[in-house]
Amino acid sequence: MKPMLPTYYPEAPNSNDWRYEVKYDGFRAILTIDSDTISISSRNEKELSPQFPEIIAYIKDLDLEGYLPLQLDGELVWLTNQAKADFFQIQWRGRLGKLSLISENARFSPCRFIAFDLLRISGKDIADKPMVERRELMLNMGEKLGLPIPPDPTDKALIQLIESFDVLDIALNKVTLLDGEGIVAKETRGAWQEGRRTTSWIKVKNWKTVSCFITALHKENGYVSLAVFKEGAVTKIGSVKNGLSARDKSILHQLIKQNASDEDAQFFYIHPSICIEVQFLHVYEENELREPQFSQWLLQTSPDECTWEKFVLGQYTFPDTVQITSRDKPLWKTEGKQVVKVEYLHYLREVSAFFLPFLKDKLLTTIRYPHGT
Repeated sequence: MKPMLPTYYPEAPNSNDWRYEVKYDGFRAILTIDSDTISISSRNEKELSPQFPEIIAYIKDLDLEGYLPLQLDGELVWLTNQAKADFFQIQWRGRLGKLSLISENARFSPCRFIAFDLLRISGKDIADKPMVERRELMLNMGEKLGLPIPPDPTDKALIQLIESFDVLDIALNKVTLLDGEGIVAKETRGAWQEGRRTTSWIKVKNWKTVSCFITALHKENGYVSLAVFKEGAVTKIGSVKNGLSARDKSILHQLIKQNASDEDAQFFYIHPSICIEVQFLHVYEENELREPQFSQWLLQTSPDECTWEKFVLGQYTFPDTVQITSRDKPLWKTEGKQVVKVEYLHYLREVSAFFLPFLKDKLLTTIRYPHGT
């Protein structure tokens, strides 16, 4: 069964005809439960149950009498907080082949199925009903089964329900605050349409941006390599191809070829000269951009202005309601690396879901160092 897919838009529609949900970075999946079988089917119709036995075990312990056959649409995730999932972790889990490793990680680092739609309940197909009606039925079932909403990485439940917002700004602020991937706007009267990419669902990404320069063009695939200056040295941060119009792509390729400083069997190389702004979701540990996309030309920007420090600061976005002064203020050094304020705030955000429960109702002593480390 192929899932319904959202359409990407730069901005979400804003009216009473829409509701807004967090978009999680994981494996899209259809969960089908019958009296004797449980199936987790990927977007490409691959069976995922063997990779995530903790989900199957959790479902078997639920009292689903009266709800079967049951079918849910959702996202299989390794949950970081209420609005963010770690795609690297879920991808790593999905690639495990050794049964002992799968079992160990299922026990100590379980993944979760975040349900955002109900397609069948008690054997009745409800996909053609309006979204708000399907959601109401899902919430009623979730309440009786004790399925948490919003998703919570500290909750032992491995089936959880997505939160839905009727105000766009509230959804956007939550995703930005918790560094989530983005949101999906859903038309309240829309039906679920199997296998279709539709404008009844609109996805909006929580983009970060970087100002960078181009260093090379791959001769076969058309990707251009990106870099910034780090302590005076050219430092690669990834590559990009998407987002350029056919016309702009043709102009860019000609510019690189005509001004190439060198070439080999794979690349045309060019000295730092062409600056662009690139959008991305986050940065892998190897300083590679995830889902990079061309944003705009930076014709008035010098390559010297494309620095590692600006790249680091641009990775950490917070909503306008959170006022941060002196974002680049140095706090301390560790292993030769200088940690600045915004990096520390991002770290606190990353681990907040796990440490905040232990701080509830506890007294706090604050010692301030306003003028240095």
